[in-house]
Amino acid sequence: MHGTLINSRSASPHIHSIDLLRAYAALYVCLVHLTDWGRFIDNPQLRAFVSWGGHDGVCLFFIVSGFVIPFALFNGSYQLRAFPRFMAKRIVRLEPPYIASVVLAAALWWRFQFSASWPLDITPGTAALHLGYLIDIARSFGAAVQWYVGVYWTLAYELQYYVFLALLFPLVASRVTSVRVGFAVLLTATKYTLLAAPAPLFLNYAEFFAFGIVLFQRRVGLSTPVECAVLTLLLVGCMAMESWRFAVYGPVVVGVVISRGINWAPARMLGPISYSLYLTHYSFGMWFRDALANKLTLGALSAAILALIASVCFAALFYWLIERPSLTFSRRISYARQSRSETPIRIDSSDPGFGSAAPFGPVTVGDSTLRILGSRSRASEILGRRRPTFPGA
Repeated sequence: MHGTLINSRSASPHIHSIDLLRAYAALYVCLVHLTDWGRFIDNPQLRAFVSWGGHDGVCLFFIVSGFVIPFALFNGSYQLRAFPRFMAKRIVRLEPPYIASVVLAAALWWRFQFSASWPLDITPGTAALHLGYLIDIARSFGAAVQWYVGVYWTLAYELQYYVFLALLFPLVASRVTSVRVGFAVLLTATKYTLLAAPAPLFLNYAEFFAFGIVLFQRRVGLSTPVECAVLTLLLVGCMAMESWRFAVYGPVVVGVVISRGINWAPARMLGPISYSLYLTHYSFGMWFRDALANKLTLGALSAAILALIASVCFAALFYWLIERPSLTFSRRISYARQSRSETPIRIDSSDPGFGSAAPFGPVTVGDSTLRILGSRSRASEILGRRRPTFPGA
């Protein structure tokens, strides 16, 4: 038996273990950029570890997105007709901080002639391509344009994934095993078909997004432990072909995502600001590092460490002033109105009467789910020994 729930009408529960992954990935990416891919570090082993961060940190972000987006859709009872609302939610959530970071990069270039990578082409055409995350697409057609900030290419891949997943979510959330497995396998296989004709598409990292999807399916009880284990072995193998380190990261990520006890204060602080940190460290952080090194004659590594601390502080300010209001406003956009009969009830899957195939943690269901299961009394039997309280009962 799979997890009992398919239509869950609840506010998305916060998963603290995801904060830990976000915090680790953001700090890893920042460290590699601020230390010039580890060049400022004398210890060869530590230098090698840091130098991997540009790739590994980004791939961890892709895994997190692979998990978080379907998880949010599932908990929002998303249906295809709500696709415009989904896109509006994503734009309101992500676009204001992104645009603010573009303005920041342009301002640093205009005022200080500073760019971490190359001279900026601040023209209406290039700015418009940034708004649509189309720089790489334009370059593939021969346009001589560059991202204002080097990490923005990953945001373009994320946007492609959002659209792809929202349109195909019924397959991701299917109760049919063959559909779920087939989707994961075909999604991963597309990466290898692109090898013959490279294109700037998120499918170049398909196995990482697919891994997040598989973890989502297990977390909410759509898949069995056996199905999750088989797909995890397959995808970890594919990820290890891209980077052998994911033979280690893969099982660690599984353990972190399914864990119910991870709630560390540093992760709670850094996880929420990880997007702001990712957006601003490459412009503000690199500028701050160079300014320290030039004006205070600090060593390169000392300047990088101080710049990392300053980047975290700046990201926290950026989050409170720009990202947090966007997040708050995006939460007001729901996929559908919730009726009284669909008021959620909370059930603790740790109850022994819930069943061995329950999701990894507390879940929330509404009467719409119970109608699928049958009568209320029968549903209470299935969901556990304690009968939940229903509105108006």
